[in-house]
Amino acid sequence: MSGELWYRKQLRMVQTVLREPDIVNYDAVAVVSYLEKVKANVIIINAGGIVDLFDNQIELANPSPFMKNENILEDLVREAHKKDIKVMVRVDFRGVEKSRYDLYPHWFALNADGSPKINPQGLYTPCYNGA
Repeated sequence: MSGELWYRKQLRMVQTVLREPDIVNYDAVAVVSYLEKVKANVIIINAGGIVDLFDNQIELANPSPFMKNENILEDLVREAHKKDIKVMVRVDFRGVEKSRYDLYPHWFALNADGSPKINPQGLYTPCYNGA
């Protein structure tokens, strides 16, 4: 790589927020074409967290039920890198459903009375400050 590191250059970012059904017929080529049109050199895309938009085998994986054979992250990275566009992913850490909470309750925040902290979406809130 010649010259300045990519993250020290001027960045023109586009951020998308995908809904679960958006994974169906996701067209990475069209997305990259749009990025070129608006002269963006970075795309930020959600990858997972509450619901995963990529295939993974980790214990607490929660792949989107809309995913069949799609791999939008792999497709987007491949197409973006052909055009020297960087891909950043974000993960939604707002919380988990009770079934995942029950596996590791010590990972989650508590209210003052010791009960689990549940956010307005009904998800169990993780504790970022715990051991």
